[in-house]
Amino acid sequence: MRGLKLGSLSLLLLVGCVEVTIPPGVYSCGPSDACPDGLVCVAGTCELPGTTGDGGANMDATPGDGAMPDGALPDGAMPDGAMMDAGGGETCATNQRVVANACVSCPLGTVNDAGDDPSGEDTLCDPRMCAANQRVVANSCVACPTGSMNDAGDDASGDDTLCDPILCGTDEHVVSHACVACTGGEANLMGDDATGADTPCDGALCASNQRVMGGACVACPAGSTNAAGDDRGGADTMCDATICGSNERVADHVCVSCRAGAARDAGDDATGADTTCTAIRCSANERVLANACVACAAGSTNAAGDDATGTDTTCDAMVCMANQRVLAHACVACPAGTTNAAGDDAVGADTSCDTVTCAANQRVSMNACVACPAGSTNAAGDNASGADTTCDAMICAVNQRVQSHMCVACAAGAMNAAGDDATGDDTVCDSALCSSNQRVQSNACVACPAGTTNAAGDDPTGANTTCDAVTCAANQRVQSNACVSCSPGSTNAAGDDASGSNTSCDPTLCPANRRVVSNACVTCPAGSTNAAGDNATGPDTTCDPTLCPANQRVQSNACVACPAGTTNAAGDNATGGNTSCDATLCPANQRVLSNACVACPAGSTNAAGDDASGSNTTCDATICGMDQRVVSHVCVACPAGQTNDAGDSAVGGDTTCDVIVLCGNGVLNSGEGCDDGNSGNGDGCSSSCAVESGWACSSTPSVCSPICGDGLRRGSEVCDDGNTTNETSCPYGTPTCTACNSTCTMTLSLTGPYCGDGNLQSALGEVCDDGNSNACGTCNATCSAIIPLNRPTGQIDCTVGPSPNDGDILTIDDGYGRRVTFEFDKGSCAGSTPGVRAGNVQITLPCTGGANNTCSNILSAIAGSGLQIDAVSSGGRTDLTHRIGGAGGNVPITWSSAGLAATGMSGGTGGNCPSGVGCNNDNVCLSQTCNAAVGCL
Repeated sequence: MRGLKLGSLSLLLLVGCVEVTIPPGVYSCGPSDACPDGLVCVAGTCELPGTTGDGGANMDATPGDGAMPDGALPDGAMPDGAMMDAGGGETCATNQRVVANACVSCPLGTVNDAGDDPSGEDTLCDPRMCAANQRVVANSCVACPTGSMNDAGDDASGDDTLCDPILCGTDEHVVSHACVACTGGEANLMGDDATGADTPCDGALCASNQRVMGGACVACPAGSTNAAGDDRGGADTMCDATICGSNERVADHVCVSCRAGAARDAGDDATGADTTCTAIRCSANERVLANACVACAAGSTNAAGDDATGTDTTCDAMVCMANQRVLAHACVACPAGTTNAAGDDAVGADTSCDTVTCAANQRVSMNACVACPAGSTNAAGDNASGADTTCDAMICAVNQRVQSHMCVACAAGAMNAAGDDATGDDTVCDSALCSSNQRVQSNACVACPAGTTNAAGDDPTGANTTCDAVTCAANQRVQSNACVSCSPGSTNAAGDDASGSNTSCDPTLCPANRRVVSNACVTCPAGSTNAAGDNATGPDTTCDPTLCPANQRVQSNACVACPAGTTNAAGDNATGGNTSCDATLCPANQRVLSNACVACPAGSTNAAGDDASGSNTTCDATICGMDQRVVSHVCVACPAGQTNDAGDSAVGGDTTCDVIVLCGNGVLNSGEGCDDGNSGNGDGCSSSCAVESGWACSSTPSVCSPICGDGLRRGSEVCDDGNTTNETSCPYGTPTCTACNSTCTMTLSLTGPYCGDGNLQSALGEVCDDGNSNACGTCNATCSAIIPLNRPTGQIDCTVGPSPNDGDILTIDDGYGRRVTFEFDKGSCAGSTPGVRAGNVQITLPCTGGANNTCSNILSAIAGSGLQIDAVSSGGRTDLTHRIGGAGGNVPITWSSAGLAATGMSGGTGGNCPSGVGCNNDNVCLSQTCNAAVGCL
């Protein structure tokens, strides 16, 4: 028997009365290799005992089907150690090759069929390819160590190779170098190495501060806890939020005590955002001592509002006013008719008052010295501690009148009788008084200048008088010394002086994307734009429609790209309804590939009309007729004396015609690419003795094997992706894909990088990756631009009107769970009700005060409110800046006071991903909390 080759079936041979089972496969051997039981190493190959280097042609065999008796040879067989070529010469044995016209052993790790002719050219041996789960050791194929594996195809003629350890999956462990499933609800992380020692599974109960999610134990979210013992084999469980107690706040999801002098109600949830404590404000007549509010000492006072979180404060000594004395640490009025200088200190001992003696032109009234009534007199010396006294009235003489309780001479030309009582009202001398809108000039009544006014009654006998300028109201201007309304679409501040020159109003200029309608600025219709600057005092204006460029269509008043495989001419108007794109129809001999028209492969055709917006299409192969073959994708006639069956596809490689009668005889004749001794197709050598595409054929008769890496799956190939590379990942942008290994024996399930996987792939063009491909968070939808975490800003203007009224409301929401309603309180001021409504935060205002004071008090209230907003006041305005970057703080501000105007919080960008969207850090999420396993919380 020559060239015994072990196939897929084991052979049972009797070797010296012992039945030997020979494992399937081809085995090489060397000095350090051992052959399987029942085989011996002969010339680098494991052979049956009794064989020789020429293939063991004289090996005895047990008689049976196909076996020969001892010493017998089949017809045409040669004696041991010889094989004759067609010319009668000896040929090389199995695993020998020709070198310099001699038969020499193949190099270690290579094989060769018997039959090389030493009289011809040098020949080569083929590399021995190891089977699956074998590796190369010293140019031999040996089994992989227990617990490891290897793809088939290692080349035994090359360097030693290694097997890959088998890594167990999730909830598997190693038992005797095999991966077996955990039992009894136990669990294990993936990755146990089956080449190593046995590994255990972990218990099924979660540890303290863990919860069950998707059959796994995961850490509780920050700020929450859970007792140990949740069963990971059961339903998902939850952790309990840590609730802060009284006078505790949340800091980094932990409850911490308020600082000394500050307080907070119980109930803060430690899983949420940080909270703040509110400083304790001392009441009136209290001071701060060791961060507590204590009463002022007797005889001293202090205004309400000392901050208990700050340093110790003091009370001010009560200093008595004039005509007060100290009695039991209080300032009390002096007894009637006595006096005392201001300055007595109520903290000290009691003091007394001095008796009052009235001065000249004073009288006693209820034990006090009071001035004599205007127009009367009295001598000095009245005792204020005695009974009331009176003054004597002053009587005016002829041609005198009473003016401010004094007797004065009548003006020139005026007269009056004697007897006017200077203690009474002013009297007048007889004269003509000026009319309305007249003034006195050189003792005459003259008309007021244009644009001024004056009440009737100016006395021409007196000094010159003036008229008052007329001041125009807001949105009025001066025209010919009169106040007239501004034209529609223009404005003017109040205060123009009508007595001066004519004034004008300022036109209102519209901002970008607004137009003029009835002298007002209104928003442009959807899908149109307008530059800033339209003058609202002029005629109505229009906005320009947005015209879409080529290959874009209108959708919801916006221009969007046409779907793949469609086109559209430029010019669609975005102000109108939605438009559509036209499908691209391919011309003749083109097909659809990835929504584009591409030429048919050489040797195929296709009718015109394939729709590029649809699925991929194919072209029809040109099929050659009888006695035709393919040459450069064209069907041509067979040469004379040759034939070919109809059916060759012009899409493939060139084909050949068969020499009449010779194809299929197992001999490679002239013009034949192969001849495997049969006339069948699909085995590598066609019925016309042409090598079929995807195959390589050699020897006589031809032996054909699939070509791995040509993109054509043939024969025993499991797959063929067009290369002989073991790919390790998918192309960028493809999360999962399937490839083929380097020997076409196994498919590879791979993953690849993509925008939104949370890993920055700078080398692949990514600028950022926040864990999602949405247009939110900190990175845009294509990972090509960073979305900045801009902090929202706003403003409160306290200069637009009078001071807010008692009870007016201002509401601010920071967008992260804190909404505060502030209420203005003027305390006990006239017309006010002390205190604020339940739940509102007090903004204390003085009874009178300007914009600076109002905004300053708003600033103080915001600082202690717990809002995630910082405030700065200047010039009657309070500027607000959010402490957290992102769009979550873009919240309007509402108010009820005519004395305020506010711009809501706006301008925040980024950090706005909703619940469930992927993330890789807290700044991505609207909630400011990211769980990488489930996304934004």
